Amino acid sequence: GNATITATFDGIQGTADTEVFSLSSINITPGAVTLAIDSSQSLTATGLYTHDSTSNLSSSVTWQSSNDAIASVSNAGLVHAISAGNVTITASLDSLSTSIITSVSPATLQSISLDIPNTLIAGLNTELSATGTYSDGSTQDITQELSWLSNDQALASIDSENYTINALQAG
Repeated sequence: GNATITATFDGIQGTADTEVFSLSSINITPGAVTLAIDSSQSLTATGLYTHDSTSNLSSSVTWQSSNDAIASVSNAGLVHAISAGNVTITASLDSLSTSIITSVSPATLQSISLDIPNTLIAGLNTELSATGTYSDGSTQDITQELSWLSNDQALASIDSENYTINALQAG
């Protein structure tokens, strides 16, 4: 509904009208997820409000796995595959919830392909990206699962929190 907010000081008044909306549903992306054992996938919970706006609720919802022995899920929505099988991952907030099915395959990591430019410009940051290829032929973004290292920290350093390479100076 609508509300008018009034503030007064020394007889001078200011008012503002505001409209209050409520959360109508939650959506999880990506939808269905298939992971290899020992891999992870970050999920996003998006709230849809009665006036058709959306917001990221990933850190506000309660995440839950139907079977932590197959796949666990962190408070931030990071699903980690532990053993083969299927689980339901649920995001809940107040009386609303939604779920997706996560399948964990017994595939194992066979190779890693890095997507990093051959040349970097000093003073600029570049995103790191890596794709894993698994024994069943599937591929997956594994950028956030890897340990990154530069052999020359004076030329290029790694920001592991933001998954970027920082080109510091020309070599």
